[in-house]
Amino acid sequence: MRVELLCNESKYPDILRCIFEASEKKLDQICAPSGMIPRIDEIFIREHCNFSALVDFPYGISETRIRVHEILLSAKRGVKDIDLVINRSDIESSNLNSIRKDFRTCFNACKENGLTIRPIIEYRIADDEFLYELCASLKYNGATEIVIGTGSMVDDILDNIISSKLIEDKLNLRVVSCSPILSQEHYDIFYDSNIHGIRLKSYKILDNLCTIW
Repeated sequence: MRVELLCNESKYPDILRCIFEASEKKLDQICAPSGMIPRIDEIFIREHCNFSALVDFPYGISETRIRVHEILLSAKRGVKDIDLVINRSDIESSNLNSIRKDFRTCFNACKENGLTIRPIIEYRIADDEFLYELCASLKYNGATEIVIGTGSMVDDILDNIISSKLIEDKLNLRVVSCSPILSQEHYDIFYDSNIHGIRLKSYKILDNLCTIW
């Protein structure tokens, strides 16, 4: 199972610890807000670890042109992978057409600059029917992998697994789950579910896990 780490720290010691832990334990990716990338570059050589830039994190409510600008800035900074937060307001209002147009524009910007892109969906504000329609639309418009949850909302592990498996099994999309994993038991539940990947919300969780490296 793929294991990623969310790096959303504000203090240099915490950023450094986050990167050190992910690098030492050979996690698959560190995911950081795009605006944090220059700060990371001051203290770390990114070639030693895989990074993705979180665009418009955590709410995804900026205009499309601003999101595209953020993508292009990330490309200039040498980032190769983009995690794009889907607009929470559009999810809450079930505005599939707005989401589709925004994602397609951002997808094309990534494609033109040789970047991969994954949409991040705050699934807890969508009902099951719209979540399925949304993921199907994102797949049709180029997505091959989806991140479930930003890590900024109260979540339930079993709810997350159910939604993740629904997307993987019915739509044949890879899913990375950003869920409140706090213990080895929580990790084992995800591992046994055969979900493509998980995203840990903090480096502090790593001390509670003992069998993933």
